[in-house]
Amino acid sequence: MAEPAAGEGRILDQGYRPFLGRRRSPARVPWVIAAEELRQAWKEKHFRRVVWAGALPLLFFCVIVFLKRFMPLGGFGGDEALALFRVQQFWSVFVVYYVGRNAIGEELRTGALDLVFSRPVGFYAYLAGKGLASIAAVAATIAAPLWCLGLFDLVWTPGSEGLRFARLAGGAALCGVLVGMAQGAVVLALSALAGRGTAAGVAWVLMYFLLGGVAQGVSHASGSPEALALSFSGAGEGLFASLVQGGFARPGAPAALAGLLGWSAVGAGAVLLRLRRYRRGMP
Repeated sequence: MAEPAAGEGRILDQGYRPFLGRRRSPARVPWVIAAEELRQAWKEKHFRRVVWAGALPLLFFCVIVFLKRFMPLGGFGGDEALALFRVQQFWSVFVVYYVGRNAIGEELRTGALDLVFSRPVGFYAYLAGKGLASIAAVAATIAAPLWCLGLFDLVWTPGSEGLRFARLAGGAALCGVLVGMAQGAVVLALSALAGRGTAAGVAWVLMYFLLGGVAQGVSHASGSPEALALSFSGAGEGLFASLVQGGFARPGAPAALAGLLGWSAVGAGAVLLRLRRYRRGMP
C-alpha cells in the first residue's frame, strides 16, 4: 500500500457515534456531584467507622427508654431526645470532616476545577452539589437516630403522644438540615482556603471546639444564654430544644436560628470569594 504523500493525511474512523440515549436535566447535576462526594467519603475506612460509631448511641438510649417503663421514678434518664441530639451533633463534626475537607481544596490544588467547568457544569450547580453532600450526611447523622428513638418511645411507652413524636421528627429534620448547612458551609470554606484536606480538617475540628468554649465563656460572663448560639453546638442544641419543647416562641430560639444561618452565610461568602475567578461568566 502506498504511503500518503507529503501534505496528505489518512482519515481514520475513530468509532464516534452520536449520543442516542436520554439526556438528563441539568437540575440533576447537584445531586450527581453530591452522590459522588458521599461515595468518595465512604471509601475511607475511618469515615465508615465514624458512621457506625455514630449509630451506637441509639442502642444505649433505646435501652433507657425500654427500662423507663419498669421504673416508677419520674424523670429516669432525663430528656433522652435532647441528650441523643447532643451526642449525634458531636459525631456530625467528624462526619462532615470526612465529607467536606477535600471537597474543594484538593480540586483547586490539582487544577481539577478547570476540567470540571470545561463540562456542562454550572458554577452554582457545582457548589450546590458540594453543599448537598455535607447537608445530607449531617442531617442523616442527627435526624435518623432521633426518628428511630422517637418511634420506639411511641410504640413502647404507654401514654406517649403522637404530637410529641411529630414535633420530635420535624425538629430533628429541620435542625439536621440547618446544622448541616452551617457546618458544611464552614468546612467547604476551610477546604477552599486551606488547599489541602488535612489542614482544612484539622482547622475545622479546632474551630468547632474552640468556638464552643468561647461561647460558654461569653454566656457565663454576660449572663446571657443567647450567647451560646455563637457556637455550632450551642446554636443547634438551642434550636432543637426550642422546637421540641415549645417552638420558636421560646426564648433563645431566634438567636439559635440566627447563629446557624449566620455561619452558613459566612462559609458561603468565603467560598464565593475564594472561587470568584471561576464564577465570572458562568451560570
